[in-house]
Amino acid sequence: GDNGSNGASCEALLPLMQDGDKTQGYGGSMFFVAALWDATMQTVTDKDAATTANTWSGMRVRPQFVEKFFTDPKVVVNKKASEIRAMNVDDRAILWGKGNSDGDRTLEIGANDKFVKGIATPKWNNNYSNGGTPHDSYNVDIDFFLFRVDEAYLNAAEAEMHLNGESSAKAKKYIDAL
Repeated sequence: GDNGSNGASCEALLPLMQDGDKTQGYGGSMFFVAALWDATMQTVTDKDAATTANTWSGMRVRPQFVEKFFTDPKVVVNKKASEIRAMNVDDRAILWGKGNSDGDRTLEIGANDKFVKGIATPKWNNNYSNGGTPHDSYNVDIDFFLFRVDEAYLNAAEAEMHLNGESSAKAKKYIDAL
């Protein structure tokens, strides 16, 4: 929730500023938090979304995504994000495998008629890194970084290589800057 003021904003060239009090809407970061969560989910540190009044229970990942982290993707079924994180596979495996009042969660999305079909991800949340309180319990404070500094370096390196060849020293400097 405080990525615009906790030092992370140095990554952003073009941030879409969000503030639960002043910039409210269903686009930007709000979409990711609300669409990814239901009220029973928790982060890898066992916190709720910090916007629990706005959970749409919609997006889930396909089994193929889970397979990027686990040889047997079924190991995440019926596990909380903190339990999956404790498996020490990859910090990017921010997944939620627990069911809810609609039933047990499944690995396959199938008919896509219930949120428990498919594995969820609590990656986006409105918690503050310093333990602070979000401005609103319904709208998010998370700035959405539309264009990041790293992307600019990669684009510049690619352009330099197209202009001056793969051995361009200038392209290497852009990559090294990352």
